[in-house]
Amino acid sequence: MSENTTITTLYLVRHGTTEYNAKFKYQGLADIPLNDLGHKQGELLTGYFKDIKIDLGVSSALTRAKQTLDYILAGHDETERMVEPDLHEINLGIFELRPVTEVGILFPEFQKNFILKPGELRVPRGETSKQVYDRMRDAIFRVVKANQGKTIVMASHGFAIQTWLNYASNISAEDMHLWSLDNVAVSKFIFDKDLNIKIEFIGDTSHLKDEYKQNYDWEVLAYPAPLLLYNSGNYRANLAKNYVMNLIKKYKIRAQFRDLLNAPLYSEELDAVLSKEINKKYINKDLFLVTSDRAVTGYRKYEFNKILGV
Repeated sequence: MSENTTITTLYLVRHGTTEYNAKFKYQGLADIPLNDLGHKQGELLTGYFKDIKIDLGVSSALTRAKQTLDYILAGHDETERMVEPDLHEINLGIFELRPVTEVGILFPEFQKNFILKPGELRVPRGETSKQVYDRMRDAIFRVVKANQGKTIVMASHGFAIQTWLNYASNISAEDMHLWSLDNVAVSKFIFDKDLNIKIEFIGDTSHLKDEYKQNYDWEVLAYPAPLLLYNSGNYRANLAKNYVMNLIKKYKIRAQFRDLLNAPLYSEELDAVLSKEINKKYINKDLFLVTSDRAVTGYRKYEFNKILGV
């Protein structure tokens, strides 16, 4: 066996943008396809990998990753491809498909840890960050070990990839730090015959034109608006919702809404609401107005006005 055949090259690529990325909602295991922007980003990946010989293309089983791999392998008709289920995104349990700003109100410590202490994440009814770290490490080594001497491209997911970046940088699961990657960012790794890892680069977006980058309103994300939890089947809850809508129009304030008829609270979410400093004469589970540290139960205009700042 020649020396070159003992060197394995891995390109690890974050999938393109989806509608839930654009709306800044947690996706996790939800199978959301690429949106129009994601397809345009995918075309840029086709150009990026055009002149790179790829022996194996791998993706998670989620549609957004498989579609991204399709773009990577466009023109590589002879390249073998496979699905590795353990490359999937973190299982976000009760947070899946919920807006990031809503989770920031109900679970502010989780949101803070997601950025400052990702190694300490514990998702209700989902995975821990260490479980993702171990799963991604094992999946990548499993594929690399079975394909030594080849050039491999993997399409995976934002949080999942950052766990591998920490591992490859000799950072433990518990001490992980945030490694934020743009959609379709490319990272490259080299493995020697003993599977020792050399990081060539992380998060290359040289192919990503400015007009195809996903932009977010970071001020809105940093200061999530108060959240009205209301049951649209309840008369007084509907009055409260209409009252808040009128305040938004009149004072240009911000608020979030969740209709409990269509999206009931998990028990963990109700516990999170009730753990806050709550202004109550009684508990009305059809109606709460909530901030990160306090809540009102029932429809009381004076307390609503105080929380909404009008």
